[in-house]
Amino acid sequence: MRNLTAKNVGLVLKREYLETVRTKAFKIMTILTPFMIVAWSILPSMMMMKSTHNQRNIVVVTTDEALGNAISQRLTSPPKKENKEVVQQRSKGDSSRGERSDTTYHVRVSTDLSDPARKALQADIDTGKIDGFLWLDPQQLDDHSATYLARETNDFVEIGTLQGMVRDALVRRDLTHAGADVSKVDAALKPLDLEAITWEKGQAKKVNFIAQFMLPFALGFFMFMIVMLYGIGVMRAVLEEKSNRVMEVLMSTLTPAELMVGKILGIGAAGLTQVAVWIAMAALGIGSGAAMSSMMKNVNVSPMIAVYFAVFFILGFFLYSTFCAAIGAIVNTEREAQQLQQFAMLPLIISFLIMMFAMRAPNDPLVVVASFVPVSAPLLMFMRVVVHPPPIWQILVSIAGMIITIFVSFFVAGRIYRVGVLMYGKKPTLPEIIKWIKYA
Repeated sequence: MRNLTAKNVGLVLKREYLETVRTKAFKIMTILTPFMIVAWSILPSMMMMKSTHNQRNIVVVTTDEALGNAISQRLTSPPKKENKEVVQQRSKGDSSRGERSDTTYHVRVSTDLSDPARKALQADIDTGKIDGFLWLDPQQLDDHSATYLARETNDFVEIGTLQGMVRDALVRRDLTHAGADVSKVDAALKPLDLEAITWEKGQAKKVNFIAQFMLPFALGFFMFMIVMLYGIGVMRAVLEEKSNRVMEVLMSTLTPAELMVGKILGIGAAGLTQVAVWIAMAALGIGSGAAMSSMMKNVNVSPMIAVYFAVFFILGFFLYSTFCAAIGAIVNTEREAQQLQQFAMLPLIISFLIMMFAMRAPNDPLVVVASFVPVSAPLLMFMRVVVHPPPIWQILVSIAGMIITIFVSFFVAGRIYRVGVLMYGKKPTLPEIIKWIKYA
């Protein structure tokens, strides 16, 4: 087998790149993918929080009539729009008070906790006279618990409203009974606004929790999807040419190594082109959005993140593309390819699952060890760099391990590729594949 020549590799690279970027699917997905990602991220939340404008006729049943009236007042009184502080507290997700539902409540208070009264209320639900009732017997009040029996209990915002209002009334009642000054209860129950500031190298940096969480996740998910999709793209390109017998023509003028490297580089270049377009669109979107731009200013991320993203993305792509090229050479049908690609991509999928934990604990022993394993390093070492940069020697060792693994994988895959691309009709066994690797 003769050595690689840059000219032949360049010809294959150019062919694969142009065939990929000229397809309608590539152009459409390049434009639509950012909008689809935004839609998948925002639309579900918007739909879940969409106003329902429901009306609920409920009964609050408790022996403490004053408590029942307090709950009734909170449910029936609309939020004070002029109180900007309350609105801001709710917008920050004050879980102790619950998100206020847009449901209109009509509340009746009852002090009858007998079994006949409970059965009567249940019958009223069946007949539609009421929508539900809150049951607070003395034991439940002591345990700070309650029961809500209703025809519909699917609206989590409504359930959160009821839970928050009942809890608020109970806490105020307990504080009042304990001798607290009623005028000071509101001040005592005011939510705490915690400002997180990162101290690094003698400088204080404010942190936006939402952006600080979303950026690493978005970058990691982005890398995971691109590496997986374009790695599988290499496999499909090999399989397609093998199935069409085009491989026999190409092999008459090219070596298997030149063909494999050219395919990986060509499809990888197409992937980088798509990524560059998406980054440009994201930069324009962030720059044009004042709120997003302000949010990103408080993200504790250095400019070197873009460099590390490119390094780990390219290394991860080469590593998994080599695996996929070997699979494409082994299989003969799309079904066989789908079965084997799961094993090739399994380390990447496991890495993505560990990445979710690495966002919270980047220095956990599991994360640290996995970040040195070449098949998981593209995601996990990059995530450690984004969340809490490790010592530079750890980054360099991880990168070196990936480079060595890529060369070893390329050597093994090249031998499989040399024989496999010209094998048709028969699915090779593992002993046969081992013979291909040993074949000089």
